Amino acid sequence: MSIQGQLKTFHDTGDSGQPVERNFCPECGSPIFSDVAVMPCVAFIKAGTLDDTSWLDPKMHVYCDSKEHWTSIPEGCQNFARMPA
Repeated sequence: MSIQGQLKTFHDTGDSGQPVERNFCPECGSPIFSDVAVMPCVAFIKAGTLDDTSWLDPKMHVYCDSKEHWTSIPEGCQNFARMPA
């Protein structure tokens, strides 16, 4: 993955009460990725920002309690009502 240019960061608080850094494009505001304190080795990359998503194979779905009715979750994937703690 290659990110060109500088990102801006919004410092937020996640469901856990711990810090979340939401990194976004300063020109258009598009979210790029998030870093969460409770998962320091994971970057949550926003799939919509990728040029090629053909290789993506999601294994976990989060915030399923508020998903759209037309969104299906493949059988065998982990799913959580909210962000797991």
